[in-house]
Amino acid sequence: MKEAAVRRLLFCLEELTRHVREHRGIVALAVSTITVAFFVLGLFLLVWVNIRDMTQAASEEARVQVFLQEGLDQAQRDAVRAQLEREPAVESVAYVSEEEALSRFKARLKDQASLLEGLDKNPLPASFDVRLRQDPAVLDLLSALTERIRAWPGVETVRYGQEWIDRFRVFWSFVRALGLGIGGLVAIAVVAIITNTIRFMIGARSVDITVLRIVGASPGVIALPYVLEGVMLGLVSVGCAVGLLAGVAAQFGPTLEVVGGFLLGRGGLHFLPADLLLALLGSGAALGGAGSVIALQRHFRLSTG
Repeated sequence: MKEAAVRRLLFCLEELTRHVREHRGIVALAVSTITVAFFVLGLFLLVWVNIRDMTQAASEEARVQVFLQEGLDQAQRDAVRAQLEREPAVESVAYVSEEEALSRFKARLKDQASLLEGLDKNPLPASFDVRLRQDPAVLDLLSALTERIRAWPGVETVRYGQEWIDRFRVFWSFVRALGLGIGGLVAIAVVAIITNTIRFMIGARSVDITVLRIVGASPGVIALPYVLEGVMLGLVSVGCAVGLLAGVAAQFGPTLEVVGGFLLGRGGLHFLPADLLLALLGSGAALGGAGSVIALQRHFRLSTG
């Protein structure tokens, strides 16, 4: 049993090598075309990764200020704090007294702090400085969270960067939708290219396939070299696309780091992480195999019809 399996595997590898050798031009054209498709997808993923990181950074810095009504006693303040700490989106809660709020305001005014010396009463209310969990999904929940907090007893008002966050959420939703569209188009293109490539190779070797079927070769033995060929086309194309992407990142890295640090507020742009690279390789292999299976199904259906 094991020897038969080894012989079948060697036969498939020999057939695969012969197919590639006999159709070098077609294989090279297919790899080049698929490489371009995955390179475009890789460029978008590079942008997506860095926008995702920017969203993560924004969520880390997102804070909500909960201003309290005047005249609350300690028990009432503790009740508001307990409610805040029970919220799943909240990471931490810090109390800011009226005196501390005034001190912070004077520090921001710097040389103009003397303007506040004539005040008879501290105009600033006590508040809670609420830090949110480091999760981009929290930004989607922020509007509902603040509306809920505003209705609590003892809360005067709630402030956060609503306009900026709402605009950023719309932009992030657009990026995600665009990514799904590009990914879908690349998947369709890769399957179509590999399907047509394998169909051409099957057509060129139709006589050999007929002979194999006459001598009793199973459809699986006949089909496996072509499936492996489709998987190989997908893997090689993804490898070439990632190599090109790395070359572009290396070439324009210094410029991108300056722009990324300015726009994103951090040290440059990030390359695709390992898990995303593995996902690209896996998708290349899967799409390659799928294209081969589609071509083989059409061939066997036509040949038996």
